[in-house]
Amino acid sequence: MRKRLSADLTLYFSPAYPWQNSKKSSKKHTAILGIGGNVGNTPARFVRLLHYLRAHTLVDVVETSPILKNPPFGYLDQPCFYNAVILIKTDLSPHRLLRLALHTEKFFKRKRAFENSPRTLDIDIIV
Repeated sequence: MRKRLSADLTLYFSPAYPWQNSKKSSKKHTAILGIGGNVGNTPARFVRLLHYLRAHTLVDVVETSPILKNPPFGYLDQPCFYNAVILIKTDLSPHRLLRLALHTEKFFKRKRAFENSPRTLDIDIIV
């Protein structure tokens, strides 16, 4: 299902986005990951990312947001982006969580050609 917010913005809803875990986590730190991409089938990649993170022992996925389709910024000659946020619990330090995020981007074939370039997957630690 989708909901058009404006001419440029559309929310997409699926069984995985938004999603909420019914199990409580015993991990002590809470983090919000911003995810984005615009190369290939990004919504399907987001579903694979959710499965990847849910299978990972170092993080517990608490919930996900709907997916937002929005126009590119910075470098404009590229496809629209899809973005979402994932709330996680972890015992990792911020530095180790960053390393996990970078490793996950690499696993999903992220290439860093130039600033604001098209990408398969971008993971930002928001909080």
